[in-house]
Amino acid sequence: MSPLRARHGYRGSAAARSTASAARSAGGVTTVVAPEASEWPQNCEGREELCDVLRKSAVRREVLVAVCNSNVIGQLDKWVESNRRAGITNMLIVAIDDRLPKHLDSAGVAYWKRINRAAGSHKISAQKFKYVRAFLNVGCSVLMSDID
Repeated sequence: MSPLRARHGYRGSAAARSTASAARSAGGVTTVVAPEASEWPQNCEGREELCDVLRKSAVRREVLVAVCNSNVIGQLDKWVESNRRAGITNMLIVAIDDRLPKHLDSAGVAYWKRINRAAGSHKISAQKFKYVRAFLNVGCSVLMSDID
C-alpha cells in the first residue's frame, strides 16, 4: 500500500489493495478501484449508504456532486432544474442537515446524508475534501460543483 493511502486511512480488503495496485496507469496515477473491475462500488465497509446511493445515481461510475444545506433550497432547485434541462442524470447532493433530505426526496434528487454543523461557506467548502475522498475510495469519479 502506498504511504499516501496508508496516511489517509485506506481501508480496502487485501484483494482490493491488490486490484488497486494493479490499476496503475501510464501517468503515475493510481486508482483505488480498477476501471475494469466488474464489482462496483468497492470498499463499502463503513460507507454502505454512499455505495447504495451511487449504485442508483452514478453513470459510468461518475457523479456530479454539490454539498449544501436547507438554507439554500431556492438556489439548489435552480441548480437541479438546470442540470435536468441539460440532460444530466447523475447528480447527487451531499445533504448536511436534517431538513434537506425531505425536500430532495420530494424532488426526486439523489442524496447522501452527512449531518455537519459547519456554518458559513468557507467551513462547508473545507468539508468537501473528505467527501471527495469517500467517493474516490469506493471507485467513483466525482465532479464537485457549487450550486451558485
